Amino acid sequence: MITLSVVRDERSLTVRVGDRGSQVPAVREHDLTTMNGRGLQLVDALAVGWGTEHVGGPTGGKVVWFTVRTS
Repeated sequence: MITLSVVRDERSLTVRVGDRGSQVPAVREHDLTTMNGRGLQLVDALAVGWGTEHVGGPTGGKVVWFTVRTS
């Protein structure tokens, strides 16, 4: 299962995406020969902040979030 939440205020938009996976994503080195692995590079370049959180409980998982300015 994947969860998604979007919260907007006067100055920013925060998106949170969660899943049951335990692997924490990481920014990969730029490689022009691959067709994937650029998502967090884009997030890191455009967001004012981003991070990951471990989710406790019986199903576990993680949440990846980012915030961008809207004004």
